[in-house]
Amino acid sequence: MILRGHSELTAGAVLTALPAGFALTAACADRVLPRALSDRSRCAAGAVVCAAALATMLGSPLSLAWLTPLLALLGLGLGLFTPANNALIMGAIPPCSSGIGGGLVNMARGLGTALGVALVALALYLGGSYGNRWALFLLLIVSLLTAAAAWPTRAPELQPPIDESGQETSG
Repeated sequence: MILRGHSELTAGAVLTALPAGFALTAACADRVLPRALSDRSRCAAGAVVCAAALATMLGSPLSLAWLTPLLALLGLGLGLFTPANNALIMGAIPPCSSGIGGGLVNMARGLGTALGVALVALALYLGGSYGNRWALFLLLIVSLLTAAAAWPTRAPELQPPIDESGQETSG
């Protein structure tokens, strides 16, 4: 493992880089980013930043000098993605169902975290000496899929219904 042989203080300081980046971005993104940037664009940007951090981790030596800033960058991406994603989801839920929607969002987040930890642990276990790389590769694939799903696209223009005579109908 990367942090094997280091003190608990060193390991804790390195691993704190990710939540520190997350907290910094989640707290300050609204003040720094342009107001015209939509939540969907923020989701895509956050996923791209996460993918970039993971791809760099995959191609770099896994040393503390590389790992600490890359974990901070990963946290920045997550801090950009998560609040915007939650806002998108809650904005799509009718106000009368916001309690149920909020509960479902929290449940999905918990399940996603559990599944992510399980898959990374499986990759570390099955990967042997390459386990770190397999885990990073798995996370990179998930980040790229998330970026693709969040990528802003133009909504298709809806055409009004047309009857047999070629006239627009009112509904």
